[in-house]
Amino acid sequence: MATVDDAPIQLRDIRARMAPGTVTAKLVAAAVVQAVVDSLVLRELAALDIHPASGESKPVAVDRLLAEIYAPARHCAGISERDMKTAYIQQMTRFKHPASWTLWTALVQHPDPAKRRAISQAIADIARNRLPPPPELPASTTCLVDDSPVMASHAKPFEAVVAELSDETTAVQLRRYTAYDQDDAEIPGRHFRSTDPIVSAAARALKIGELRGPISAAEGDHVVLLVCRQDRRFDRLQSPAAKRELVRMLCSHAANTARSDYLQRLLGGATIRWQRPLIERAFGAGMAKELPPDVSERSRPKLPL
Repeated sequence: MATVDDAPIQLRDIRARMAPGTVTAKLVAAAVVQAVVDSLVLRELAALDIHPASGESKPVAVDRLLAEIYAPARHCAGISERDMKTAYIQQMTRFKHPASWTLWTALVQHPDPAKRRAISQAIADIARNRLPPPPELPASTTCLVDDSPVMASHAKPFEAVVAELSDETTAVQLRRYTAYDQDDAEIPGRHFRSTDPIVSAAARALKIGELRGPISAAEGDHVVLLVCRQDRRFDRLQSPAAKRELVRMLCSHAANTARSDYLQRLLGGATIRWQRPLIERAFGAGMAKELPPDVSERSRPKLPL
């Protein structure tokens, strides 16, 4: 399929780097390049008498060895107070944010108030019939959108209801946004997007997975579902929790940068030749088009005549 410094890259090496599912040119190219990286890394580590464990496949061995070599804890040296301050400023909303409520809302806008109200009431009624009751969660439960306990059970069915009742003549929008406590005196609200105060006030009273509406507000009528909530966070730069998080972030960034630089150096110094016809035969026509130029395709500088 390819050669790297005259060492062959086999079809099995490429397939080992491909996840199951739809095969695309980009995925094939990524798997071919990763198979080349695997060969280069194992060859270089072998010179240091570092080898895969018994029975360990190439991809597993490379991922394990690189994770050990470029572990974040090994790349923490040289992190200064200035680095910490810069990272804190750049990521300030991770350390200082007011209480927040993440909502899925159906916003109905129609020039006729009666029509608008009827549509929003229909959305609320259908959603209440389809959605289960809010889960019994402790009042202190917090979450981010990605790990919301009601994403599958409530948010997705709510999206389906809104989609069903949307048409070309009625402006029904599904909105996902976060309402922040704009009254927090220590955390300036201007750093966070504001939402309609009526909708925000309704959100504060809801439990995760609870539906409320119709709610008449400035933009129109809302039907709202509370998907997540987060407590207020106020970690100063000097606080132990903030410092631990900043060190973790900076060490991880340094490790990832060092790993990327190392792999780029390996690829840049290797003599790589793609066997494009073989790749096309194995994966289908057009599957080699995303591969970067190899040694035979790179333009070389010419001496002036």
